[in-house]
Amino acid sequence: MTKFSVIIPIYGNVGENLNQCVNSLLTQTIRDFEIIIAGSKVMDESEKIINDIKVKNININTNRLGKLMNEAFKVSDGEFIHVWQPDLVVYPDYLQSLSEYIAKYGDNNLY
Repeated sequence: MTKFSVIIPIYGNVGENLNQCVNSLLTQTIRDFEIIIAGSKVMDESEKIINDIKVKNININTNRLGKLMNEAFKVSDGEFIHVWQPDLVVYPDYLQSLSEYIAKYGDNNLY
């Protein structure tokens, strides 16, 4: 089981933002995570970005974010699920810091 499943829901045109988001994930200092991109009606270069990296890609024909997220949760293997918006860019040690926090304080305060 991986430590983190990072789910990125995409809808509409998010290509450039998704590229930056995924790049910030790929530079993380820990490797114990998976990327799950859950999308519906991808209309831009997001599809190319998805195909260029190794991720779990879920393509669901729905307008409902809840349905999209439920399907992503079903395929996740992580002990912890982290939902990122496609425009989120984080520091390279973000997941490492989160992992250290969990080790020190437990997971009772996470939401």
